[in-house]
Formats: sequence, structure tokens, C-alpha cells
Amino acid sequence: MSVEGHGGRFPHETEGAPMSELRTAQDGRRHDLEVGLCNISIPEHMHEGLTEYVVNRRETGHFLTAVLENDLYSAVQTADLDNREALPRYVELLTEYCPAECWGSVGRVAAWRADHD
Repeated sequence: MSVEGHGGRFPHETEGAPMSELRTAQDGRRHDLEVGLCNISIPEHMHEGLTEYVVNRRETGHFLTAVLENDLYSAVQTADLDNREALPRYVELLTEYCPAECWGSVGRVAAWRADHD
């Protein structure tokens, strides 16, 4: 049974929220991503890096940064075989289970990393 994604809409994320609500936003992002990782076959060795980026806004490696920044050329050039085969599934994961603000361009990724919630 598949769990439906959120299509980029995350009701638990609120601008200007108090710290207790921000913790809830981080927990919500973690939960949403974990559901996505259960539903979509992303190489296991990428789960921790994805989680740290989406939940805690941590920097990622070259391949994942290229995917997040929508840089197909660099993603293909830096991917191992498993990740190269999984590229279409990354698009599905990002689209359905990750906040739209955290991926899609160099600017969005930089802004996501710079924001500390």
C-alpha cells in the first residue's frame, strides 16, 4: 500500500513560528521524507544524506547537490550506477515528499541551507 505524498504542500511548516512549532516542522519534514523513502526506491546509502539535508539543512555531496539544484548534467556525471538508475525516482521523491523550497535551483538550495529553523 502506498502513502500519498503532499505535492509540495506542508501544513506543519509555518513562517515565523515559535521554536516548539519549528521542531514540529522538522519532525514533519523527517516523517514525510521517511514515508517517501519507504515508497520510492532510492539507494539506501543516500537516505542519511537526504534526511540530513531536508530535515537539518545540512550540506550534501556532489551528486545529491546536482540533483537538488536541477543540474542533470552534473548529476549524471557524478552518479554511481545505482544513483544513475534512480534519477527518475529522485524527481518523484522530491516532487511528492520534500518541501518545494528545498530543491529545484541553485538559489533555492542555497536559501534552504542558509535558513536555520
